[in-house]
Amino acid sequence: MSVHIIEQRLEGEGAQSAVEELYALREITQELVLASLGRTDFFSLASFQGGTCLRIFYGLDRFSEDLDFSLLKPNPGFQWGGYLQQIERDLALYGYETADSPEPLKDDAIKILDFRYAGRTGSLAKIRIKLEIDTNPPEGAQEERRVIDFPFLSRVTVQDLPTLFAGKLHALLCREYLKGRDWYDFLL
Repeated sequence: MSVHIIEQRLEGEGAQSAVEELYALREITQELVLASLGRTDFFSLASFQGGTCLRIFYGLDRFSEDLDFSLLKPNPGFQWGGYLQQIERDLALYGYETADSPEPLKDDAIKILDFRYAGRTGSLAKIRIKLEIDTNPPEGAQEERRVIDFPFLSRVTVQDLPTLFAGKLHALLCREYLKGRDWYDFLL
């Protein structure tokens, strides 16, 4: 039954080509991951931030592969362990299979999730989601509680627009390399 929810959502996205369908499936998968994290205590410890947060909660029209988070209080010993297990269990209910990530990352703050999903066409789609968390966040961020309504109602702690704006401004001024998407996010 849960697989039908994904198929209905894909139909509602109106994807015309296989590439558009893959992008829609990636965005749906991101929302599934957020909803899964919302079923845990994760959002009492961390807030959602970055370009994907701007897209999902503030209507920015761009795709991002990453889900970026920031702890509410510094904790260099933060571990993704139990949260990743919850995500894998929840996504399995929607027809996703966990695929082995090709390379383990040494940084505990960054995790790569690889999934396979047999879509409407029967072909196997490979979906990669990168989770990154700032374990030593700067002071002054403001959060708000939002609700994601797919695949079920789930509360998500997100950074407010002024904080997201400040983060983009900081990236533009202080990042060692230039990212075009930072300018895009900043200007929109």
